[in-house]
Amino acid sequence: FVFTEAVSFASRMSEVNDNAKENVTWWLQHDDGWMLVRSLPQGTKFFESKDQLTGSSNYELDSGEMCRPYFLFEISHFKFSTADGEHWLVAERDEVTGRSGFEWYSNEGRQVLCSSLNPKPHIVKWYRRPNTREDPWISLKDHWADDRKWQIYGG
Repeated sequence: FVFTEAVSFASRMSEVNDNAKENVTWWLQHDDGWMLVRSLPQGTKFFESKDQLTGSSNYELDSGEMCRPYFLFEISHFKFSTADGEHWLVAERDEVTGRSGFEWYSNEGRQVLCSSLNPKPHIVKWYRRPNTREDPWISLKDHWADDRKWQIYGG
């Protein structure tokens, strides 16, 4: 995995808000390349899934929202993106969920390998708390920065 490849390969994106132009997508890096595992339709802010990115959810709704299981795959990276390419980020699995899938953090710095805001590794504060089903909160900047307009994933 090379940072420049992640930047050039990353899906086109837009902010996650009511005015999003296109679907929001979430991808995983595993042995066979990037795999689409979640897609959220335009104008939808949050997933129905409450698995905290452990990969156990599996459904497809009439709205176009879809969630595929991935807990059986040996994955190394998450890529959060929207369809128009404006905003995106890539982070190692350990930084998002921990190797076991059950690492917890609250307004704690996590390493982003590269993003649409910064092509170099950097630290961003996120949330992933036990028994808090809307978590994790993944964002391009610290969770509370700029009135939370940089949120890219919330369950």
